[in-house]
Amino acid sequence: TKCWLLLNRSDWTVHRQQDLKVGHGEAIAWRPDGQTIAVAEGDVISIWEPDGNEPQRILRGHKITIKGVSWSPDGQQLVTSDADREIKIWDLNSTPQPPIISTGDAIESVSWMRGDKILAVANGADGSASFWSANDGQKLRVKPAPAEGESLWSPGRRLSAQLLTSEVGPRIKIVEASTDTLHSVWQGASDDVVRKLAWSGDGA
Repeated sequence: TKCWLLLNRSDWTVHRQQDLKVGHGEAIAWRPDGQTIAVAEGDVISIWEPDGNEPQRILRGHKITIKGVSWSPDGQQLVTSDADREIKIWDLNSTPQPPIISTGDAIESVSWMRGDKILAVANGADGSASFWSANDGQKLRVKPAPAEGESLWSPGRRLSAQLLTSEVGPRIKIVEASTDTLHSVWQGASDDVVRKLAWSGDGA
């Protein structure tokens, strides 16, 4: 059975099971306020209340399976990505919707930067990231994948941490993700070893 589940975190019991009506389910996301859920069903998005009997709204506009869905921080917009390298920004307070945007690249993930104005799209082919205006769908810039070391987004994708190696020891460089402006640098000693990076939940 193709379905989505709501589980009780305390004991992992099933709170709700909802069969999918259209195609496969490739993505699901809670609205930031926890009041509604966006579910990808084939090439459409259905918006549900956790205990609703029917979806509040069905969003149609993609022509192929939707692979990703992400809410804006204020819960008033959605961005979705599909298997055909396209993204669509949905304004849930408007009936007319903007056209679909072709990124030209394989999409690994799409998410909102901190605030509601910029989208970050991770390229699944080469590890680069592109940044798009949520207002008019214009591409703002492309950030190439790091030439060496490990790179890790902060929650909200406002910052990027990069782990580098050098003769004097490991170095961690923090930059503003959308502008590449240097935020801070930590330099380790020559005998230090750093293997992995991890952000705190609040990105601080």
